[in-house]
Amino acid sequence: MKILPLIKSFFSSKQELNDSNAATIDPFHPSTSRSSPMTSKCAFFPSQTSKTYRRLKRECLKQGKLFIDSEFPPSNESLFLDESRWSGADLEIEWKRPGEIVDDPRLFVEGASPFDVTQGILGNCWFVSACSALTNSDALLCKVIPDGQEWDSTSNDYAGIFQFCFWRFGRWIDVIIDDLLPCRSGKLLFARSKTDNEFWSALLEKAFAKFYGCYENLVGGQLADALQDVSGGVAETLNVHRFISQHKKILNGMNSTEDLHLSKRLNNLANGNLTSLSVYKTGISASKRLFYTLKHAFNREALIVAAISAKNDEVEKSLECVMGHAYALTSIQFIELDALQLINKSKPDRGLETTGKRQAMVRLQNPWGEKEWNGPWSDGSAEWEQVTDVQKSRLGITANDDGEFWMPWEKFLEYFTDISVCQMLIPLELGVRSKIKSRPSIKASRRSNATIGTPLNRRYHEWDFYGRWTTNGVKSGAPQDRSGGCPNFSATFCFNPQFLLEFSGPGTAEVILALNQPDKFYGKKRLPYLAVGMQLMRVEFNRRHRLHRPLPSTATSEYSSGRSVHLHLDKLTPGRYILIPSSFAPKEEGEFLLRIYSTRQMNPRLLEEDTPVAALNKFGIRFRCLVRLQIREIHLHSHNKITATELFCRLSSSTGEQLRTGVAFRSLSGPSFKFDGESFIFHSLCPTINFTFDVFVKNEFHHRIKYIGFARLRVRADQNDRLRVDLLLRHPIFKEHCSNFGQLGMMRLEIYAYDDPLYL
Repeated sequence: MKILPLIKSFFSSKQELNDSNAATIDPFHPSTSRSSPMTSKCAFFPSQTSKTYRRLKRECLKQGKLFIDSEFPPSNESLFLDESRWSGADLEIEWKRPGEIVDDPRLFVEGASPFDVTQGILGNCWFVSACSALTNSDALLCKVIPDGQEWDSTSNDYAGIFQFCFWRFGRWIDVIIDDLLPCRSGKLLFARSKTDNEFWSALLEKAFAKFYGCYENLVGGQLADALQDVSGGVAETLNVHRFISQHKKILNGMNSTEDLHLSKRLNNLANGNLTSLSVYKTGISASKRLFYTLKHAFNREALIVAAISAKNDEVEKSLECVMGHAYALTSIQFIELDALQLINKSKPDRGLETTGKRQAMVRLQNPWGEKEWNGPWSDGSAEWEQVTDVQKSRLGITANDDGEFWMPWEKFLEYFTDISVCQMLIPLELGVRSKIKSRPSIKASRRSNATIGTPLNRRYHEWDFYGRWTTNGVKSGAPQDRSGGCPNFSATFCFNPQFLLEFSGPGTAEVILALNQPDKFYGKKRLPYLAVGMQLMRVEFNRRHRLHRPLPSTATSEYSSGRSVHLHLDKLTPGRYILIPSSFAPKEEGEFLLRIYSTRQMNPRLLEEDTPVAALNKFGIRFRCLVRLQIREIHLHSHNKITATELFCRLSSSTGEQLRTGVAFRSLSGPSFKFDGESFIFHSLCPTINFTFDVFVKNEFHHRIKYIGFARLRVRADQNDRLRVDLLLRHPIFKEHCSNFGQLGMMRLEIYAYDDPLYL
């Protein structure tokens, strides 16, 4: 049996786009032991060759030998999970160096572009498409492929050794390889460049195969994982049809009085996924919302790959788009129709997203280098007559079958099912342009609607937390248990690790949360991930200890058995929050990396104490009870003629705490002020707690703060009940016993009082 059909049959028998249970190899696997981890803070600095690389290269040059990687040898061991399945005689594979394949090998020829990367017989389009997307960012390319490795004909420093860098579980890992590549009849079997003497893509693929254990492990994989591997960004996958159906469901269930809450409802759409990046417009369609979302992400240097999964090949036969295949998205923009009048809108398959004189379009790159879209706006179609030659030249429109093509947005939504987006979030303290050493001569026509290397519009505070779900050897629900499962298991959910996040002051925050799992293996075989997710809950303003009973969710991610789970909140309001990452089921153990990005300083920290630490704890004296107060509303009587538009309270308790609420705004219907979830928690050594509420108002015109009145409350903390109380609000000059005079209004409270300090 000949090698080409044998290997092609073997590799193509595997699923090209794997499901969410697909896992990857541990970065600390022995096959990548020549690695020097770097923190994620270095993600936007160009990589330098490591000391190990330079030492190995010096030794080879001194001995006059070319480097051979003993950890990833040129043999079946590097090709297959089970190298004993094939004999050398059957395979007929030759391992050749670039100089044995062509006369003038180069790492790059005129820079890098998506056209460089062509998939071979290996079913790894998920990785090849990520490489195509990678070429859109010179900064990331310099990170993944360190400078100073180009063949130099003027010196004798070639030693057959190369270094690449990949991100895994919070660190950049150096991977060192030799340049022996699998060939048959002098031709590369796997990834290659369309330029015969350019080898960066083939060498990068070999380094990636070593990173994953062997070439066979690259067959089938997650698009988001590959994007994250080459960028260190925050990666997620969006199901197009699910997003559109959920969006329509929300809009169809609305009435005119709900329009003011549209942005908040859409912000939680698809469980907090990248949808919250969109421009907020009341009643915006799902199609436009997703288009603006991706366009915004693309302009912020995100790497984007799209895929089609189908149960039949009807689309493939009629439109030349390949099922189960990944395409790099290389542009997303409006194209001005500046040449001719619009095509007759009565034709159902044309002009679907035409608004005025522009057309919403995406540009896609097929890693096979062939098979292009042949529907409306395909290469050479009549629709392009609406565009001038000048604009065609700017957009790089050609009739070549080079694998790159434009597609109208509505047709893209009709046929593509999944979109993977990897966002590059730059830490606040880094200035990108001053840190990036540009590789010369990036090939033209990339990112026509964004400048390569342009810094992102926003900078983020960044925090990384490494943690673990573990039972600590105790029963489920015991105090030391830290593996409580998802919110479905309400009795144990709060036993998971908890993280406190808080910020104050005016304005909202954009917060991005990414939960990653490490890659595990058995030998070279990849092992499945746990199904994991996370939930964010707004808690009391003064909580400094762990939560013991779940509160209403502010946002919840999907629970997915993939490497990473993502939660994005574009307009998080000021307050204090607890984030709980968890596995799906209790008693599941595993490690995790929690990455937090925020446009506001949030001071996140791990919570370990079950109650506030009292000064008497060292004597064995513990809190006896707790009270939670939630201020719902303050209503002022109209005869008081108070015209203020803002109101807040100062709260004093007999436990010694003095606290201030956030600002409540006047209702349009009258002098009523509703608070947005204002709550406080108090622990006490005594069964009774006294409270005083001092109320202040502020006028929007002169901005002066005025004290208007007070209310008092005594709570028995051992009632073990939930109470709703309307508290009388009095003018400060009247005594408490005056019942008929000085009444300003009512304060509506919700009180939770329990004799168990661990109840809430």
